[in-house]
Amino acid sequence: MFLTIGAAAAAMLLQGPYYGGGVQQQPGGDYQRSCRDLQINGGQMTATCNDRSGRPRRTTIPLIPCAGYPIGNDDGVLVCGRVRGDDRPGGGPGGPGGPGGPGGGWGGGPGGPGGGGRASITVYEAADYRGRSQTFTGEVANLAPTPFNDVISSFQVRGSWQLCSDANFRGRCVVYDRNIRDLGVERFNDQISSMRPAY
Repeated sequence: MFLTIGAAAAAMLLQGPYYGGGVQQQPGGDYQRSCRDLQINGGQMTATCNDRSGRPRRTTIPLIPCAGYPIGNDDGVLVCGRVRGDDRPGGGPGGPGGPGGPGGGWGGGPGGPGGGGRASITVYEAADYRGRSQTFTGEVANLAPTPFNDVISSFQVRGSWQLCSDANFRGRCVVYDRNIRDLGVERFNDQISSMRPAY
């Protein structure tokens, strides 16, 4: 599910996999005072936030590690707790995503990652890019707090990603730079517990 929320509608309700599929209020925090064009998709929040000079920056932060923390704007970058989001200069959004995957239990597959040149991975609980999905843009040392620990069956990547069978990048680790439609063919189905960009 993909939502666009204007600054005047900052208190709107939203629904998505980060919130367990239930309807909840958007994440709290003072970012609402200096950020606009809020988008929440696949467990990530993206917004255009002003830096200290008043220049707009497009910034993205994963929501799962932010659970329980208020989200703020630190010089044009979304932050929470120890997590600092990604950013890029300018207020424009990334380029259009690719076509969505086949339909699944949560509706059709999401579009491909937008422009901007950042590494990202969208994981799916079923083969052929079906079922529940979530996009990550930074390392995840332990997938246990997410719904995706040991259940990933396919994924789409931008850039190269290291996927490991154990938390903290241990166990069997493989670097992928292409989409994988069925991890069963790779003998890695339902085994991934940590992942990170492989720069």
